[in-house]
Amino acid sequence: MKTLFFLTKQKILLISITIACLLNSCGNSVSNHVDTNSEKNAELSSEVISKLESIGFVREYTPYIAKNKIEQNIISQMGSYINALLRLDFDNATNYVYKDIITYLKKFYPGFTIKDFFEVSSEPIIGLQQISDNLGLNFNVVVSSIDKIIERDNVMFCSFGTGMLLHRRFDSGKEYNFYQPPTRDHYTIGVSFDKGKNWSFVAKSDDTPNILRMRFSNKIISEIMGY
Repeated sequence: MKTLFFLTKQKILLISITIACLLNSCGNSVSNHVDTNSEKNAELSSEVISKLESIGFVREYTPYIAKNKIEQNIISQMGSYINALLRLDFDNATNYVYKDIITYLKKFYPGFTIKDFFEVSSEPIIGLQQISDNLGLNFNVVVSSIDKIIERDNVMFCSFGTGMLLHRRFDSGKEYNFYQPPTRDHYTIGVSFDKGKNWSFVAKSDDTPNILRMRFSNKIISEIMGY
């Protein structure tokens, strides 16, 4: 079940433990992570910057720009999904979940509901958000690239990467962006039944072909998965 989330629990756990260790060594106050005589001249401490870079975050971040309306819809709706999870707004998040995920999970966990899915899937991302808050950083998950959009049998599919972004802007104008580019663990499949207007999402994982196979042919699955 853990492989179905757009950010794997293992990946978030590694980052969370590393940053949590930093918090323990520096103290839990945000002021301990900021070199400052006043908020106006504040900067993040070199220890925080070094630790984030050691777990794969880079300082350069260029937002992905949608090439057309369909890509705009993908980016916007993925953003709405992430924000709904962070707010624990499961009613809204339901609009963006590929529903066959729940049907698939019920084969292994009878009685499993979409509420169960959200409670499990939102836990690690909210934990990372809380840790980021302790560091005085804003946390987000962003669409980093859209690699493929295809239409087969009147259904559209997309494959895109997501990265994690930690951001802070001080009163002085000093701005920090720490960005972790997508890896194999950070790819998502989107499915649209209305020509790209509305999308639902499932993480790209070992389970994804079995989920998609409940509705689509092996040929389509191979194409969208990149086999």
